[in-house]
Amino acid sequence: MLIFVVLVPFTTHVSGDYSSVQIAVVLFHANMLILSLLFFCQWQYLLRHPSLMGPIPPDRATVGVVDRIKTPVSACVGILVSFYSPANSMWAYPVVPLGIYAIQTAVRTITATADRISNGKLPEPGTPHLSHKHCAPGLRAGLSRMPLLT
Repeated sequence: MLIFVVLVPFTTHVSGDYSSVQIAVVLFHANMLILSLLFFCQWQYLLRHPSLMGPIPPDRATVGVVDRIKTPVSACVGILVSFYSPANSMWAYPVVPLGIYAIQTAVRTITATADRISNGKLPEPGTPHLSHKHCAPGLRAGLSRMPLLT
């Protein structure tokens, strides 16, 4: 693992100086891919051997897996983009994690909403969200005068 850590400054310098040359940026992406996969394997090893670090809560284990998968995915996207535009392939590193974050947020929101609907805490889609019986008494009079909510 140490050799790939040591290669990071070299591959960064080469890809920075020759950002329009595909082999230079692919060298950087490949180094990041290998290094990040090694970190991912290290995390998996720690999860399987709790005596090394103590038990890891399941939610933290999941977050750790997602955190460690962002860089390999970014490196793969960077390699693919380098075939079209080597200089723009570096944008994979900020864009892919933001995309993964957006997907995670959407999944959490959808899951939380589905849980609330199944527990009866939210009305079914298509039903009015404000009804007179769920409002405070002071609001009932005001709501009854609103044509859309009566």
